[in-house]
Amino acid sequence: MVFLVGIWFWIPVFVILIPSFILHLTLIMVIRERQKAGHYKSLFYRLFLVQSHLELPLLLLHLFGRFFIKDQYAGRALILSTNGGFFPNFYYYGTISYYLHVQTWGVILQSAIRFINICSTQMTKVIAKAPNYVWYLTNALAPFAIMSRLLFLESVSFKPESDGNVGISTPPIVVQSNSMHGFVVTSFATVFSSICYVVVMIKIVARKQQLTSKKYHKEKQLTVVGFALFLAQCAMTTSYLMIAFAASNNMPLVTIMRRIYILPALLLTFINAWMLTLLNSKLRK
Repeated sequence: MVFLVGIWFWIPVFVILIPSFILHLTLIMVIRERQKAGHYKSLFYRLFLVQSHLELPLLLLHLFGRFFIKDQYAGRALILSTNGGFFPNFYYYGTISYYLHVQTWGVILQSAIRFINICSTQMTKVIAKAPNYVWYLTNALAPFAIMSRLLFLESVSFKPESDGNVGISTPPIVVQSNSMHGFVVTSFATVFSSICYVVVMIKIVARKQQLTSKKYHKEKQLTVVGFALFLAQCAMTTSYLMIAFAASNNMPLVTIMRRIYILPALLLTFINAWMLTLLNSKLRK
């Protein structure tokens, strides 16, 4: 049973992960190479690299955690023996919650940068002067600060499930609290992003006559890329909403959602790379 459940999880994950990961790494190398020649040095592309350097290792850590814990390749006895220690909390909050908060923060920051870039040239010049290490620290620490309250809830542990897997054992009230927190955070990101992109699109259309054709095309392209990320964020918000409302009386649905939430997570990680590749012909060369 464990093997069959694992197969049905990993097949769609690998179908999405392998081509997307290769594309994303290729795009990172192309952008870094073009930056040496003086191109793609705008804050958008710098933040794309910063966010990629954070999200891709966290994604791999998350999947390795799933492989060794959920699919029990570390051994059931060894996994269950860690209960009462540091590891269960690290697995849950470090490889799952933190990864998703990094993604959500990335959506918020990208939306804010697009808004500032279109609405305030002076502010854009100021924040563009910040060195990359500032953005690395911001994108690493801000998500941790947002999720810090979760660390003070009741500790989690591992337990055997009816299908043979090892699952995370948390009281329903903790599940509901965690999912409501995730729903509030992702909902804020969704609403904030929608407001930013509505204003950005209105501004771009209003300034169309003032922009050169090349500049207008570039701004429209980056806005479309960001809007696609916003739609991926909507999918993540929906999954949190379903978990939050099911936590009190429908734990089987919670279990199902925990198994498939990796799909919107993959979408959030790779949507920027796919959209940039599809819309920017120069990056495809």
